Amino acid sequence: MDSTPLRPAHAWVPLLWALLLAGVLGWLISLPDRVVRGGGGPWVASEALVLSGLVAMAPRLLVRGWQAWLTGGVLLFLVLLALADGTTRMSQGRPLDLPEDILLLRAVTDLLTGSIGGMATGVVILGAAVLCGLILLGVARGIRQWPDTPLPVAGALLVAAGILLAVPHGLGAGGSSGEGPEWTPGASGTPVWNVAVQVAAAPTVRVARTQWELRAEQGRAGAEKPPPVRPLPGLEGRDLVLAFIESYGVSATHDDRYAPVVRPRLESLAGAARDRGFHLVSGMLEAPVVGGRSWLAHATTLSGVRISRQDAYRELLEAEGPTLARDLRATGHRTVALLPALIRDWPEGGALGWDAVRTAGEGMEYDGPALHWATMPDQFVWWRMEESERRSPDRRPLFVLLAPVSSHAPWTPVLPILDDWEGLGRGEVFREWEDAGPAPVELWRDFDAVREQYALSIDYALGVAEEWVRRYMDDATLLVVLGDHQPTPVITGEGASADVPVHVFAADRVLLRPFLELGFTEGVLPDADPRAPPGTSPGLEAIRPALHRAFAAPGRQPEATDSIPAPRRP
Repeated sequence: MDSTPLRPAHAWVPLLWALLLAGVLGWLISLPDRVVRGGGGPWVASEALVLSGLVAMAPRLLVRGWQAWLTGGVLLFLVLLALADGTTRMSQGRPLDLPEDILLLRAVTDLLTGSIGGMATGVVILGAAVLCGLILLGVARGIRQWPDTPLPVAGALLVAAGILLAVPHGLGAGGSSGEGPEWTPGASGTPVWNVAVQVAAAPTVRVARTQWELRAEQGRAGAEKPPPVRPLPGLEGRDLVLAFIESYGVSATHDDRYAPVVRPRLESLAGAARDRGFHLVSGMLEAPVVGGRSWLAHATTLSGVRISRQDAYRELLEAEGPTLARDLRATGHRTVALLPALIRDWPEGGALGWDAVRTAGEGMEYDGPALHWATMPDQFVWWRMEESERRSPDRRPLFVLLAPVSSHAPWTPVLPILDDWEGLGRGEVFREWEDAGPAPVELWRDFDAVREQYALSIDYALGVAEEWVRRYMDDATLLVVLGDHQPTPVITGEGASADVPVHVFAADRVLLRPFLELGFTEGVLPDADPRAPPGTSPGLEAIRPALHRAFAAPGRQPEATDSIPAPRRP
């Protein structure tokens, strides 16, 4: 290749090319973060400056054939890494965690397929692959045309600028809780740095951690390992229904954007409880996750330890550890999980102590339409529990976990609650809403519209619970309605608390005692701060130990003195 120095008129072409590269890469890298911030945040990411500076400083090493392709591949990989990090922040409120998140690719594909359809998902994947190929081709060809004349001073300045931009963010990246990386708002804009911190801290963030480290991570609020299985004689002869409301967090009840929709529904729910003579207490508990991975919130509640990572969850399954389901099974209950989000069989359910698991793939007996990502409406899930479990002849007392998904993203469509529960059949009556509401692709072009739909979906989910309380709850049931996690930061904004509301209903006031010990108060709307820092509230893992303290002592039965004031009557 001709190595004649550039003429003065073209001497700054490499620098201009490097600056253009920095701008394009910076825009791509920071795009998801700007979505979360609602338009704020830096336009140029520090990684883009560093990469562009390195290219400007050392062109002689890059112009040869395979080196150009290698360099283009590295640049493409880093951009994809940064985009994945930003998308994870936007949806999960945390940085990318490669060892964990790579295992969730199938779940992401399922979410896309449910939201936009299988064909559209295939087109998206194919289009992304073609785009990556074109970017790689363009970068490699551009590098091969790069002149031999380096610009060490200009390149060094770009590298220095990138490092200076990264240092204040990088100091806060990665978290220090021992539970994996946390999203520090100051770390925004340095996704590659965040991943580098994870790799450097591999003993605390990778799957290869020892069993001791996993148990240490799970330890919180005085529980270093799951409490052993204990029968709960205080719940003998009673049904316990644990009903998770998808994406129901403190922001739904205390953020001014959503409270005007959600609070009237909560008051109506409280009215239903009063009308039926049930007592109600509520509180806030901290979820181990934000924006997704509901199964970790379920496992945290069931096990009595904080499980915030997939490796800790796998450890619980492999060990077939003690859970609330095993406690109630030992008490004589039939234990059932209704999990409509699962579209395949789930044989691992037995490891958590379930006698039966009903999924969309098997056991829910639903012949109605899928509603974008949601496999079936919440109303049908509650009805399936009532018809197939609670009405079963000669049944034992039940422990049921419900995890309906109508309030899961993309929050469309939002259905009405049908009056004729007895006529729901196998769900064919929902056929007319198969194409109702805006399509997810259209809805998500307007984040204000997304937020409106989120509030409406929570209103629907709570409304279904209210109707079940009005129609079917009996005096022998302890009902716990709780959120699984806060929604994505697109809904909550940055710095939101991880707390979720928990509402407990019972005809016997004695059954509410363990929740009062956790700081719950009478009524449906506890005091809360939607921006409370982590650790302000007890975690979901506190529920199982509280039930043990109240009901598991040998021979211990609830006493009439363990009561709270009767609820106010209208």
